[in-house]
Amino acid sequence: MLTGTILSSLKRPHVIDFGAGHSIYENQKLREQMQEMCSEFKNIILLLPSKDKDKSRRILSERRNIELGSNKDKDNWHFLTAPNNYELATKIVYEEGKTPEDISREIIQLVKGEVKSKETDEREETQMKISGIDKDFEDIIYYLDAKGYKPFASCDGVEANHERPKEVTDAYISFLKSPKIIDLMAVFLQDKENYTVSLNSGDNERATELYGNIILGMRYGVYFNNKSGENSDKFKSIIKKTVEQKETIPSDEKRKLENLNKVLEESSDSDLEFQVDLNTRYQPFTRKEGKINSLNIETKLRDEKIEDNISIKNEVDMEVLANIVSEKYKMPRKIEDMHEEYMDEEFIISGCDKTSCTIYFKDEHLPQILDQIKYIKKIAHTLPTFESREWIGSDEEYMVEYDKYYDEQYDFEEIEDQLPEEYMGDNFKETIEEKTPLSKREDILLKLEQEAEKLLIEEKRIGIFGKTGDIRE
Repeated sequence: MLTGTILSSLKRPHVIDFGAGHSIYENQKLREQMQEMCSEFKNIILLLPSKDKDKSRRILSERRNIELGSNKDKDNWHFLTAPNNYELATKIVYEEGKTPEDISREIIQLVKGEVKSKETDEREETQMKISGIDKDFEDIIYYLDAKGYKPFASCDGVEANHERPKEVTDAYISFLKSPKIIDLMAVFLQDKENYTVSLNSGDNERATELYGNIILGMRYGVYFNNKSGENSDKFKSIIKKTVEQKETIPSDEKRKLENLNKVLEESSDSDLEFQVDLNTRYQPFTRKEGKINSLNIETKLRDEKIEDNISIKNEVDMEVLANIVSEKYKMPRKIEDMHEEYMDEEFIISGCDKTSCTIYFKDEHLPQILDQIKYIKKIAHTLPTFESREWIGSDEEYMVEYDKYYDEQYDFEEIEDQLPEEYMGDNFKETIEEKTPLSKREDILLKLEQEAEKLLIEEKRIGIFGKTGDIRE
């Protein structure tokens, strides 16, 4: 590989100008080799005409008088959308609205560290908001970033460091793909009691920005309990020993993660997002204890519309998917229900709003899970879809809309008129105890509980608080 020969032979500072295809590799092995070589370089600038890929395409066509739809135009689109460049870049500079002199001056200042790009400003501003309360992780985040591990989100999990301690769950760090990320995840995976390791298929077609990073493709994470900061030092020590190659990489765990990573990467172009959590816990409503593994499936966030503080998305019906997978693989099928008894260790369950589906599985059944991911990707385009709606406004605005909705749906004066007289007023409990025998009271209470449960299910389906069910009715 000519590019590799040039990069590995550099003995002093140089400016290397890649051609459009020099950093684009379809072969996964070559792609990883390129990432490893480029990880040695501090400044890799991706120069783009515009943040908008469609606009970039038009600008490139106009510059070279290329006809839209021609082979050259298709090549340009491939180079603009391929994930390789975004994976390699440490900084992105957009040309739109700038002269060549402005661009060269910006790049020089970026390399010298004299100024920061808009993307860097956004990243540091957001990270400082996190670091202000996540002080236990500030040093390790910058250490990982300097070593090329691409951390893009974190929480130290320490309740005392947060303004709202009751909302703090696990400590975690999330990463983008880098050459040694599997080694790091494998080291944490071997400690089953203390760490959860997560791999997510991400999206290879549509990049997003978070903290100034270009989020594209696979994502990785490690989670652990750290309420009092008691595990911060151990966590950092494991990271530093692994990065400095003082920690033995467990071969079984590494092989397991490599196989999983390969299948998830192959699924990155699906409309579904797959996330596998190893050494995790059951969802709270199952009331089950102990460690387990899970595969969670959701629709990728695309084509979202916002109307009156409501997010409207097109979702794959995960209830249908759960039924299909349960039938094909002879897997116990459950529904999300507080009254359900979850006796099985391994089962498949769809969310009450039909937007997610989770499979719980033991270590020895990971090979079957890999087959299931491939199968689900294959049939994804055949699954029915529906519109989901989620409230994204403030709590105060929500309560106004909530009251308005129920005023429109129900005539409460009419309902009160229909209630038996003994059900009304503050002395309801006293009255019902005086006039109703114990056996009948139990029947009434049971009926009231059933009615309340029906209302709760209907509320979730309509989606006043969260995502809706099928609204095509």
